[in-house]
Order: sequence, then structure tokens, then C-alpha cells
Amino acid sequence: MFRFAVTTNLSPINGYVLRALVQRGWRPQYLLIQRSGRQGRRGWRQRISALLAPRGYGSVGEFLYFRTVRRELAGTPWREACDFYTGFPARLRALRLAETSPDTVVRVIENVNGDAESQRLLAEVDVLLVMGGAILEPAVFDRPRIGTFNLHNTLLPMFRGAGPVVEILRAYKFGHLNGITLHRVDGGMDTGPIFEQAAVSLLEDESATCAYLRTFAAGVDLLHNLLARVSQGEAPPLLEQDESRGCYIKQVVLPAGNGSG
Repeated sequence: MFRFAVTTNLSPINGYVLRALVQRGWRPQYLLIQRSGRQGRRGWRQRISALLAPRGYGSVGEFLYFRTVRRELAGTPWREACDFYTGFPARLRALRLAETSPDTVVRVIENVNGDAESQRLLAEVDVLLVMGGAILEPAVFDRPRIGTFNLHNTLLPMFRGAGPVVEILRAYKFGHLNGITLHRVDGGMDTGPIFEQAAVSLLEDESATCAYLRTFAAGVDLLHNLLARVSQGEAPPLLEQDESRGCYIKQVVLPAGNGSG
């Protein structure tokens, strides 16, 4: 019997992807929710930020992010799709998954790398899907039988890591290079072999949040293709990345005075 798990911090975008998968009939055996803003050791600023955050948010920064997302989604086709995740952060943690996937085991954890019970559960699944959260260590991503796969919002090997890729692509007029990649996780930062990719051109007057949502909507198709193959007993075809084209998003800077869309 094919089984898969998901680890995520359930941002509005990651929440949209997860719900879209469930609506297609792909219900994870285990959902590991990593609480945003709580990974690793925290200094006094982080502790104060967590204490001052409204109930249901991991930090003041997370609260401000959710408020920005709600504002950017107002009046767009994405508002309804993400309304649950942006409007009810406390309820978001549990996801009300019983309504759509009663067989899913939901665990809210600090960090999957240090959670022995989560690692034990991952040894029972075929595939782990990564949607945000802490960078995984080998003790986690090597557990599933077939492997761990990450949905990365660029066309790898370009723009590995995290950063304002939409703003950078607009600033340098490279909007046609926007896209998303589903790759297997290895010991590097977004260096693992690629399963599939999809190009998604940027729209001129679209907010960064809406651009990410359109990009990750294409990623849902990639996840569906992977799960369909593996559930039928097929090995997913993987293509090693071309290291000569590799670069990291943190190596690229926005031009001075550039405004994000």
C-alpha cells in the first residue's frame, strides 16, 4: 500500500498546495506541521517577538506576513483559495483535516530534525514531500523508502536557496525564467536530481504573493505526477542538475531603488 507524508510550516501558499493535493485525492498518511519562527535556538529578540505575537502566530513577523498576504490577495482569484490559511492562523495549525482526510495523522512539532517520533513515522512511508520548514538533515530525508522530494519555486539549478526571486527576475527583466522544480532532496541546498519542472511567466502588475501562488499551482501538477507514478510502482525518472548553471539566490542582489511588484 502506497503511503506518503508531508512536512510543512503551512504558510498560506504551502497550505494552498496541500489542500489542492487533498482535493485531487492525495491524502498524506502523516502531516508534520513545523511551527513557524520556532526552529533552533532563539535569542531574546525572537522570544520577545513570540510573546508579543497575537494568538495563533509564531512571531510578530509571521503576523505581519499574514496581514500582507491578506491585503495582496484581496480582489484576486486567489483570495477564496487561501482564505482559510490567512484568516485563521490558530485553526490553521490543526488544518481541520478531519473534514477532508480523516485518516491523516497530524503532528505539530518544533523541528522535524529533532523529533524522534516523527522520524519513526517517516520510516513507514514511501515518499516525504517538503513544503517549507527547517532544512532537513539526512536522519530525516533518508527515512522514506523511495525518497524525500522538495517543491522549489525556481527553475533549478538557477536560484537555489531562499530569497526574493520574483523581485529579482522582474528587476533584471528575466520574467521568462520564472518557474518551479520538484527534486529529490540530498545533502546539498537544492542540489538534488530533478523529477520535473514547469515554467511560469511573470505578469507585469501582479503582486509577488499572487505570482508565487500561480507558480505553486503549477507545482501541484508536478506533485500529482510524482505521486501517481510512485503509487503505481514506477520509479520516478530523475535528472542530475547541471552544476555549470548553478547559482544561489543570495548571490544575486536587487538593483538600488528597485521596488517589488
